[in-house]
Amino acid sequence: MLCDLCASMLTRQRGRIRSPHGGQHYYEHHKSTKTLRQSVATHCTICTGAAQTLSQEIDLSRDQPVALQAYLTTTEIERNKFTGDGFKLDIMWGKATIGHFGLLKIGMNILPDCLTLY
Repeated sequence: MLCDLCASMLTRQRGRIRSPHGGQHYYEHHKSTKTLRQSVATHCTICTGAAQTLSQEIDLSRDQPVALQAYLTTTEIERNKFTGDGFKLDIMWGKATIGHFGLLKIGMNILPDCLTLY
């Protein structure tokens, strides 16, 4: 399950910002703990994983800025007899990576695959 923010980022490039590196796409993600909590409430796999890690550092129940960014890099994925185009999605808070996710590209859609922290 993906929240509206993650779905629109992955399908319509919402929140995309200029990338200083080729092959990688940067996106503004959550700017506050309030919007992050709203995405967690929708059971978004990406935001829930990021929130679990972030909650070890800050109190997510307090409304405050967080300035999360997402970095999407193309890669090849092998999973359950499938090999094909995919993406690595890193969620960053400052210089800290708070979530790594693998996404499969199927046709024109990007679908979440093994959306777990590693």
